[in-house]
Amino acid sequence: MQIDLSKIDHWQPSQFEGIFFSVIHRQDIAQAVYVVKMAKACALPAHSHPGWEKIEVLQGTLAINRKQLQAGQKLKIPQDKVHTIAALEDSVYVAHAEKEGTTMA
Repeated sequence: MQIDLSKIDHWQPSQFEGIFFSVIHRQDIAQAVYVVKMAKACALPAHSHPGWEKIEVLQGTLAINRKQLQAGQKLKIPQDKVHTIAALEDSVYVAHAEKEGTTMA
């Protein structure tokens, strides 16, 4: 997915320090696409989603369940798979969710 980060003019703070997001697309309670910006050393704690989630790193390096992903790399996380996301450096990624919803583990 091509995203022009310079056109994102509003980043919403998340409940987690150093993590911001912007909604790119939302279709009722079904699919949603977010761009997430994470400062170095910040992390999303263990959680899961009711559908798959596709992650594409646009900038920086992330650790998703200890698997490192760099800019240009993608990962599909299966439905209900508990995962963490940590920024190893300032990072931006696209999260495409099959279904909206998050359950903290």
